[in-house]
Amino acid sequence: MPTKIKPSIKESIKDANGKPTNRWRLKHFYLKQATIAEIHEALEKGKKKHRTKLLKELKKRKDKNESHKDISGQLS
Repeated sequence: MPTKIKPSIKESIKDANGKPTNRWRLKHFYLKQATIAEIHEALEKGKKKHRTKLLKELKKRKDKNESHKDISGQLS
C-alpha cells in the first residue's frame, strides 16, 4: 500500500444543485501525489519517523527530473 502523507477524509457527494446527498467519497492523501512544497512543509512540521520517507521521495523526484533533462539534452 502506498505511503500516506496525512489521514484520509470522508467528504459528501453533492448533487447538481449543490445539496449534499447520502453518498460519501473517501479522499486519500498519498505521498506520491503531494507537491514538493507539501513535502517540505511535512518535513518541517511532521514527525521524525516520517522524515526518511519524505527525503527518499524528494531524492526520487530529483533523480527523475535530472534524467528527463539528460534525455532532452541529447535530442537537441
